[in-house]
Amino acid sequence: MTTARQLQFPTSPLLVFVLLLGAVTGARAVDVSAYGVGKAQRFLQTNDTPEELIANPWTFTAIVQQTASNNVSGVRVQSPGSVSAVNLTNNGLQFTYAQFFSNKLTLDAAFPNGAYTNRMTNVHDGLKVVPLTLNFDFYPSIPTIANMADCQQIDPTIDFAIYWNDITPASGVTPLQIIISDGAGNVVIKSPDIGQPTALNYAATSFTIPGNTLQLGEIYNATLVVISMSDVNQVGYAGATGFAGYSRETAFFLRTLGPVDPPTLHIARATNTVLVTIDTEIGRTYVLQSNTNLLTSTNWTDLFTTNTVAGTNASYLDTNFPGVPRRFYRAYGQ
Repeated sequence: MTTARQLQFPTSPLLVFVLLLGAVTGARAVDVSAYGVGKAQRFLQTNDTPEELIANPWTFTAIVQQTASNNVSGVRVQSPGSVSAVNLTNNGLQFTYAQFFSNKLTLDAAFPNGAYTNRMTNVHDGLKVVPLTLNFDFYPSIPTIANMADCQQIDPTIDFAIYWNDITPASGVTPLQIIISDGAGNVVIKSPDIGQPTALNYAATSFTIPGNTLQLGEIYNATLVVISMSDVNQVGYAGATGFAGYSRETAFFLRTLGPVDPPTLHIARATNTVLVTIDTEIGRTYVLQSNTNLLTSTNWTDLFTTNTVAGTNASYLDTNFPGVPRRFYRAYGQ
């Protein structure tokens, strides 16, 4: 049985920028492979329309990816027109910074659009001072799942496609990725990483989960991330790639159907008919059969098949009852 839990993003808001590290190719710098700054807006979707997160849906993020731990001794990022800078925190292979805001106005006041100065103090490459520009509020359109109702009743034994509405890009480079994780935060399946030859972009409108990837009776977290790039700098720090961009992310649930329980039958007999009612689960297919002799189990005859899309029961009126001394019924779900 599935249990209710709070819908949450499977990863931190740094996700959208960490994904871009896969795009780095060619000669590498000694100490740093990639660095970036960006702004993001996050949404939750529990019905047909995504809604902005109630608490702090807007974020500013900065990141530096080291080629090995302790190759960088410090990173500072200075926002446009500011005399001060934020210090990034060393988290092993990454230096990171993230700040959350309740609305776009306060985000832009603290981190306005313009040129951001990245100061990286490296062990081998020395001090690197490189600008990255966030300009024009290049936010893509809000990712919106188009088949949310179907996403709540997935048969995990067969292929299932997640569909979303067309994405309107705000810049020429607008990649996207969908990531699905279990309740423990482990990634179960994802579309190809951004930067890979088969990665999705804004023109994609679906992603198919192969059958038997998900488990019966489970709830999964999913996130659809769309990024519009504002700046890509591959010359400021030779061998490292800098990026700046705006992203929107929508988190939503996936629910799979549980194992099929034997349905309960209710029999109501009239003079010449029998009304058979089956207790059902939404999204399940049920087959009702009849037999006149339990000793011959191969003589079961299909009476009807129903796919329950609404309600909690399905009924069949058997009008072939007259002239039959006895009749047995059974049903099974699939």
